[in-house]
Amino acid sequence: MTMSKASKYFLLLLILVGAAGYYAWHLYTKPVARTTEVKTDFSVASEVLFADFETDEVSANTKYLDKFIEVKGTVRSKSTDEMGVNVVLEAGNDFFGINCAMEKGQEDIIGKVNEGDAITVKGKCAGFNGDVVLVNGILVLEK
Repeated sequence: MTMSKASKYFLLLLILVGAAGYYAWHLYTKPVARTTEVKTDFSVASEVLFADFETDEVSANTKYLDKFIEVKGTVRSKSTDEMGVNVVLEAGNDFFGINCAMEKGQEDIIGKVNEGDAITVKGKCAGFNGDVVLVNGILVLEK
């Protein structure tokens, strides 16, 4: 008994779809490293980081995107919503700043931070959309 050409293609397609599904599931369930466990690639002042993106976004993306950076700056605002805690650092611009989406578990420590406080946040740079965006942020405590 031989398989027709169409049956062979269907079987190959079925195998490829199954492999792609398994790979997608593997990526989805892969554990994410906590920011505390990842080495810092750069330490930079909030004004410098913002100016780098505002001046040359392509170069700044090459330098910072998907890297873990420590950003020192002054708290402009903080908020909490269904997604978690968010802190915005001043960056020398009246409208935009460094927008830091904090990691879960940072709520209590960020609750003690006030507008105008100088802090250092470590997070993964996710790009520029008016604000420079950091995700998985943690407050870095001075030693």
